[in-house]
Amino acid sequence: MRYTALRQGLEVAAQAIYEYPHPQPADCWCSVQARLTDHHDNSPKKLVTKEVRMDKPKAQQNGWQLLRTEYPFEHPMFRIRQDWVRWPDGVERSYTYMEARGAVFIVPVTPEGEVVLIRQFRYTVDEWSWEIPAGGCHDFDGADLADLVRRELREEVGGVPDEVRYVGKFRPGVSLIDEEFFVYLATGVRLTEEPTPEPGEQIEIHLTSPQRALEMARNGEMFDGPCAYSLLLCEEAIVG
Repeated sequence: MRYTALRQGLEVAAQAIYEYPHPQPADCWCSVQARLTDHHDNSPKKLVTKEVRMDKPKAQQNGWQLLRTEYPFEHPMFRIRQDWVRWPDGVERSYTYMEARGAVFIVPVTPEGEVVLIRQFRYTVDEWSWEIPAGGCHDFDGADLADLVRRELREEVGGVPDEVRYVGKFRPGVSLIDEEFFVYLATGVRLTEEPTPEPGEQIEIHLTSPQRALEMARNGEMFDGPCAYSLLLCEEAIVG
């Protein structure tokens, strides 16, 4: 379901990018109507009206003027946002991208110094993918992301860490999505629990030396960019 929703959302975004009806001027507040459509029968399923505040003060300072915002597709994990804007050069056009709540990426290290990698089948690319444990923030309401890290470790690999430390954050694709990824190092991880993968997840657990894990991140064998970059951010800690 996760990948089907993402595909449908991107289809809506692709269509929206090439449609440019004349926008109606608005102040900092604008009425938003989001119509969720079943892509099998094209009949409207839900109509949502919201008030959205102009939330890009730096864009406004640089001459961008927000005219209207619409959400043509919403899902618990993300939504497609379509802003109608007047660019600094005076051109009025839509700007479409994805909004998401972020995710944590975890580099787990056992008491013996091995890195816990996973090999997961990804339907999106029809490939088995070398990765590190990770999880989205969309279904997490806690105040401390370290609690989400512990939850994801337990669910994906059955791991219980002695310590969880924040390393840094990055953005995976600033032209298409506003999401932030948060990197954590988990040390003293013991695989003592039974993993509880989500429906449809096929995951293998592999204990790997830090040198080998970093080699995979560098040579493209681990082709998931956020996972590879997260490993490299933790290089000094896991090798030393």
